[in-house]
Amino acid sequence: MPRILIGGLWHETNTFSPIPTDLDAFRRFQLVEGAQLLTEFAGTNTELGGMIPEAAALGFELVPTIYAGAVPSGLVTRAALDHIVACLIAGVEPGPIDGVLLVLHGAM
Repeated sequence: MPRILIGGLWHETNTFSPIPTDLDAFRRFQLVEGAQLLTEFAGTNTELGGMIPEAAALGFELVPTIYAGAVPSGLVTRAALDHIVACLIAGVEPGPIDGVLLVLHGAM
């Protein structure tokens, strides 16, 4: 069974905004980690909501990582980016990954 890492990142960065986008900004809007990603988005009219049943139909094992979204604001802080990347990498470490499905949006 192919193992497919799944996750996403959504942020419209405005370099003119003085308000940094920290991890709390993602928590206030949408931050879902681990297995909760599959339950939170299952059945929704979203990119992830479409990927989940299609992956099951194709016999893929989904490896949920993180979906982080924040309202448009300033640059993403190093700490927030490090957390998001660490969650993505953690999905790779337990074993081989055969593919990656990422929902990406914004001009970060």
